[in-house]
Amino acid sequence: MIEECYRLGLTYFCIAPGSRSSPLTIAATSHPMISCIACIDERSLAFHAIGYARGCHKPAVIITSSGTAVSNLLPAVVEASQEFLPLLLLTADRPPELLDTGANQAINQVNHYGSFVRHFFSLPAPTDIISTRMVLTTVDSAVYHATSSPSGPVHINCSFREPLENTPQEWSKSCLKGLEFWVSSGQPFTTYIHSHSSFAHSNFADVLGIIQGAKQGLLLIGAVFKEDDICAALLLAKHLKWAVIADILSGLRLRKYRSSLSRSHEGILFVDHLDHSLLSDEVKQWIKPDVIVQIGSRITSKRISQMLQHCFPCSYILIDNHPSRHDPSHIITHRIHSSISQFTDWVLGSCVTTHINSKWTSFLCSINMMVDWEISFLINSENSLTEPYVAHITSEALDYGSTMCVGNSMPIRDADMYANGSSLGECTRGNDTSSTSGFPFHWIQVAGNRGASGIDGLLSTAVGFAMGHNKRVVCVIGDVSFLHDTNGLALLKQRISRKQMTVVVINNHGGAICTELQNALIKSQHEEADCVIEVESSIDANANFHSNLRKFACQAASHAFSTISRLSVLNSFSQDSVSIKICKLESFQYRIQLCAPLTTTPAGNHHSKHYREGFVLTLHLEDGSTGIGEVAPLKENLLDVKEQLQFLTHVIKGTPLYLSLPLLKGSFSNWISTNLGIPPDSLLPSVRCGLEMAILSVIAAAEGSTMLNLLHPCAPKEDCSTKSLNVKICALIDSDGTPEEVAYLAATLVEEGFTAIKLKVARRANPIEDAIVIQEIRRKIGFQVQLRADANRKWSFDQALLFGYNVIDCALQYIEEPVNDEDDIIKFCEESGLPVALDETIDNLQENPLKMLARFKHNGIVAVVIKPSFVGGFEKAALIARWERQQGKMAVVSAAFESGLALSAYVQFSCFLEMQNAELCKIMNTEPASPVAHGLGTYKWLKEDVTTKLFSISRGAVNGFMEASVFDAGQTLVNFDINQNALIQSFKAEEVHNYQLKVDVEGVTFSINVQEIGDKRNDNVIVFLHGFLGTSEDWIPTMKAMSASSRCIAFDLPGHGGSKMQVNDDMDQGPNLSIKVVADMLHKLFRILTTSKVTVVGYSMGARIALFTALRCNNMVKGAVLISGSPGLDDELWRSLKNHPQFSQIVASRMKHDDVQALAKALSDLSTGRQPSLWEDLKHTKSPILLIVGERDEKFKKIAHSMCSKLKEGKDDSVKHLHTMVKIPNSGHAVHIENPLHVIHLISEFVTRLDVLDS
Repeated sequence: MIEECYRLGLTYFCIAPGSRSSPLTIAATSHPMISCIACIDERSLAFHAIGYARGCHKPAVIITSSGTAVSNLLPAVVEASQEFLPLLLLTADRPPELLDTGANQAINQVNHYGSFVRHFFSLPAPTDIISTRMVLTTVDSAVYHATSSPSGPVHINCSFREPLENTPQEWSKSCLKGLEFWVSSGQPFTTYIHSHSSFAHSNFADVLGIIQGAKQGLLLIGAVFKEDDICAALLLAKHLKWAVIADILSGLRLRKYRSSLSRSHEGILFVDHLDHSLLSDEVKQWIKPDVIVQIGSRITSKRISQMLQHCFPCSYILIDNHPSRHDPSHIITHRIHSSISQFTDWVLGSCVTTHINSKWTSFLCSINMMVDWEISFLINSENSLTEPYVAHITSEALDYGSTMCVGNSMPIRDADMYANGSSLGECTRGNDTSSTSGFPFHWIQVAGNRGASGIDGLLSTAVGFAMGHNKRVVCVIGDVSFLHDTNGLALLKQRISRKQMTVVVINNHGGAICTELQNALIKSQHEEADCVIEVESSIDANANFHSNLRKFACQAASHAFSTISRLSVLNSFSQDSVSIKICKLESFQYRIQLCAPLTTTPAGNHHSKHYREGFVLTLHLEDGSTGIGEVAPLKENLLDVKEQLQFLTHVIKGTPLYLSLPLLKGSFSNWISTNLGIPPDSLLPSVRCGLEMAILSVIAAAEGSTMLNLLHPCAPKEDCSTKSLNVKICALIDSDGTPEEVAYLAATLVEEGFTAIKLKVARRANPIEDAIVIQEIRRKIGFQVQLRADANRKWSFDQALLFGYNVIDCALQYIEEPVNDEDDIIKFCEESGLPVALDETIDNLQENPLKMLARFKHNGIVAVVIKPSFVGGFEKAALIARWERQQGKMAVVSAAFESGLALSAYVQFSCFLEMQNAELCKIMNTEPASPVAHGLGTYKWLKEDVTTKLFSISRGAVNGFMEASVFDAGQTLVNFDINQNALIQSFKAEEVHNYQLKVDVEGVTFSINVQEIGDKRNDNVIVFLHGFLGTSEDWIPTMKAMSASSRCIAFDLPGHGGSKMQVNDDMDQGPNLSIKVVADMLHKLFRILTTSKVTVVGYSMGARIALFTALRCNNMVKGAVLISGSPGLDDELWRSLKNHPQFSQIVASRMKHDDVQALAKALSDLSTGRQPSLWEDLKHTKSPILLIVGERDEKFKKIAHSMCSKLKEGKDDSVKHLHTMVKIPNSGHAVHIENPLHVIHLISEFVTRLDVLDS
């Protein structure tokens, strides 16, 4: 029996001690190819076998003694039966003559498990008259029933008389008759052959017709456990283009993306938060799928199950590899008994085309994005360790080498609702199946006992799963489940060739610190030992937090639905499966005069005139709508801003606008990465702010609305009611003057109607002098006016503390940025007792702003001052404001001396935040805070404006306070009329000049295709060289960005693009395309094009040529920028580029080459193997070299480090700085495509440095 099990592939035996089963135990433990595990608790052992079967998709064999030991297997048998998990139960039994006689440990074990087993057979007690062939065919039949659909547990009851008694008589060998071929073959006695079902039935054609006719199709992926089935489900989802609801047990709920770009362009619409979206009545009533296809039987979410029931009648197709009904609501119209792979192959092979309603998918995507943002925000900004936080952070901590096992009751529901389903992660261990499947993510397998959904045996199941799956397992279970299966710890202790486990036990009766869990999880992932982590939490706190999550998710879903439903123009395009697209972007540089120097100007600067410079953007849609935005850099370099705007002018043309853009919560970041193909954070903050302003403005124009109505659909329209909406303004005072003069100015502002004043401090020699000014102001204006101070991080801790001690009785509302070290902020709050506001501290928020903000939850920090042009636009500003309100702090919108255009947008945005805050207070059942006085008092600095009408504010008609009219701000944006006198330069899309140049080199005439942009009179010439299979087109966005300051030229290298070569008749041999020949060709081209030295920029193959040219032709080369430049390529280099949202277009462009023979010649002659070694030459280079590599490009990082060392070898410090190496974040090999703005900045900076060296 044991040998036959081995031949059938059953090599894992779970053994419970007992004398009656000792023959089976001895045979199993003696077999050299079988692994055995033992446990005194049969129930734990059986659940362990379930976990093993779940992990490796083949049966484990369970051996037990007789009596209640057999009964103890029943809970696991029930679970295996319900979940179609194969098990082979070998139970020892007393012989028939001892049954019903009162014999010890003898019970009726025949059909002991009833209908819960697929097959039962009772073997007689062994004698020599029983044929061994009967025993073998019994095992073969049982295993066939266990593994055939519907798979499940099978039971062989094995009677033994006295198993340990010595049997002296000889056995007849007739029982072994006919076994010769079996003994010699090594194969099972009986081979069962599975027949494959065909999809030729007419009903299947009906199913194809239903799928093809779907307009609002929904693809549900339930419990799926095999890699092949998961791949098949993904291929089906990609082909259908339907919305995909992935259950936690599908393995697709937890996806690890290789980059943020790949996350935004995966080709599959995952709707991870439909459960909480359905909390919204509007969404629940709207979502009416016409066809539902479900893969895998079980769905965890109760709300989704209810939604499916409410959608009936509609076509509902369920595919699973068993015939059971699994239809508790009785709504399935088509039941297909098939494997997922077979069904997918059939659908894809039938060439089914789909006609899905794009408006349906756009709505679902937008609503899901908002609910996802809301859940993530609340979980990450919560102060306590909650069960949703555990689900979120545990799933986030997993890598591809791990799997997850979740307990029943709340753990699996929390994982389904709150797990982080789209985090970033790299494959670090194991075979990355997903990387070869064509999808930009890998998935994390999740297991759970959902057959009978009991809380017993969960720990034992997880240990078995780790054994069967051969990956690390993180098991999340509740405290009762853990206590219920403590015998599973005995299994955990037995390390039989399995990876380590981490058990997270949620003990909900206390509190803990969130970071401790995260650190423990990370540590457990890198240790070889098993680990048990106890997470203490409070039942009441969890109930309250779950309630808040539901409320806010409901509000987010309703808000998203309401907002996008009102976008009539965008909806009309979406209905026709066509997106409204951007026609062009124009930018105009302005220069306006100010009344006084900026407060950032050092005190005492009294020039007669002061100016503010920036850019006005105009964005045009194909329908004729126009939007405006302002880019007003204060801290950023004006040239960098120009380059980014010119880059955007090129790449933005023809890009579609999304319905979700006005929702702000990640929608702009998603749009930038997907449509512009750049990391969102690579845009300068002021540029992104202006771009977002222009996009919101153009959508509002297309809809005949205002920015406020766009952001908040419940805001009143432009009528009498909106005219009463006003935003309080805080006046701004520069402290340049005597205390009496400053106090007089403050009193004047109070008389004008201002109720809040901010004073710039830390501009005097001694902090006490600033304190005296504050004291004088208080004496002058009294305490009814809010008084703020702003130190702009100019004081040391001791200086700030000295100021604080002297103004403690002045009732400051807050002081902004009192210390120059942000690590001292909280210390200052505690020692000074003064309320503090953040400002500059939040200016550099990158991908995970909540993590940084979490450092400043201290109650002493009462406000955050948000400058949209500093933090990077309205989307980030809204996130920060939401965090502040969630923490009970003030959100103060502040200007950075922008023109009336941006100020009008900020007024509308401030009003939106106030309305949003009122909604949040209503949800949280708290009293709304008093309206905030926003920091827009910089309007008083404007002597002239970019608008024909100067921005102004006035006293409110009701309260007499100085306020900005929301209506007037909206009208300024809608009816914007640019002041032509303020414009100094305009930037429009500049055309690239394309032409051919011919040069002769070593008997070959090269006809080189040239792309050029920029002023031909400009001596600052940059030449761009592409990589293998690339063309000069690769560099067009970069060239357009840099064309204002440089003359940019790109060549199609020989054999590439439009370049051709012709061999002269007198050549005896074929043409030589060595790197030397190409460098000589470039040298001649340089001489034709310019008399000045050039800067050469090359990527990959182009970088090798650029390096050779710089070393051998330094009389014409000023400097070289080498991007991923080194010999040798392998496929790993391209993984990051494959995840780029525009990868298909990039591949298509690589196919455009006029001279294929020359291309082949270039591949041969310019290959790394034929390149002369340049390592020693690096030491002697005279031209400055900039090396650029991607942070993820490990191979080229190492090479670049070596090159940089070689370049600096033997040179003194005055020369070493000429050669630098820069790693570009979030990039692989093709850095200039993956993160072009960063590369543009580096090239521009390098060229400027070369100019300085020349001068």
